[in-house]
Amino acid sequence: MDIVRPAVTATDQGEFSDLVEIAELIRNTSKPIVHRTLSPDRVDAAVEMIFAVAGGEKKFQAKPNFATLYCPISPGYFTPENIHCMLKWAEYGVPITLLSMAMGGASAPATLLGELIVINADILAWMVVLQILFPGTPLLYGSVSAVLDMKTGLLPLGAPERGMINSGAAIMANHYGMRSMCGGLSSDAKELDAQAGFEKVVTAIPLLKEGASIIYGVGATDAGNTISYQQLIFDNEIIAGIRRMWEGITIQDPSEEVELIKKLSPRGNFMSQDHTRKNYHRHWYPEIISRDTYDTWKEKGQSLDQICNLKANEILASHRSARLPAKVEGELERIVRNYIPDFIFKN
Repeated sequence: MDIVRPAVTATDQGEFSDLVEIAELIRNTSKPIVHRTLSPDRVDAAVEMIFAVAGGEKKFQAKPNFATLYCPISPGYFTPENIHCMLKWAEYGVPITLLSMAMGGASAPATLLGELIVINADILAWMVVLQILFPGTPLLYGSVSAVLDMKTGLLPLGAPERGMINSGAAIMANHYGMRSMCGGLSSDAKELDAQAGFEKVVTAIPLLKEGASIIYGVGATDAGNTISYQQLIFDNEIIAGIRRMWEGITIQDPSEEVELIKKLSPRGNFMSQDHTRKNYHRHWYPEIISRDTYDTWKEKGQSLDQICNLKANEILASHRSARLPAKVEGELERIVRNYIPDFIFKN
């Protein structure tokens, strides 16, 4: 996993939860962050925190480690609050993700082509506006769209069509020479089960195939209504496996392999060869998935869900993020206290 977004909303922090979330993200990860403010009045404070940890505006601009994101209401509408937020972020040159959440059959046509047209129009419209007003603003092309299930009236995020429509968005982003953020690795399953594995894979592979820059959805279950630590652990395994698969077969000078095959044919054993010792580690070895024999697996007596739960608890108990300099941490607290007077970081 390469970037971080909040898994949930800090509703216990009230109106200013967005600032608390940004501060906690900055404090607890060194990875790039994607988040937003819900009010334009808080963009200045968010930017102040981002620049503080980056070492100033110029250092941030040289290597941005934060992007914001806002969603149109398809077809063709942005709320006034979101518009003002985007314009404020653009003043500071912070990368902005225009993230479509079109629903095929509801807020967009039922065909995938028609939905993709709506997605593209919604994003292009604000690309043009932002570039006219703030030329050079870094933008990402985003889509976490899906198609409506007409039998239930719900929006299934594990449907194959979700991978298809968002891979279409990745294709459009590549066409315009833009980075993309696309919804995938999604599931409607309520627990870590075969349905979750199936849906996660079928919504992720099309995005990798079409070169999506960021795949959005790790750890989410129940159509995005639930975050599961166990699922997050297993999603990491899925990502690693798919990435390995996408590396393909390395084409290189085969002379070493050919000579080895000649030497050991027929019926030779390659296990004892130096070539094997040098190269076996290139293959993927899972952390979670069992490759044991049935008897060994049964003796261990742990289900996949239990293994993932243990792994998640181990990480929560042992992980310590690299601490910010005390001066920077104090600056973050000061900024948030302008909105929440008693705010203090918890150890």
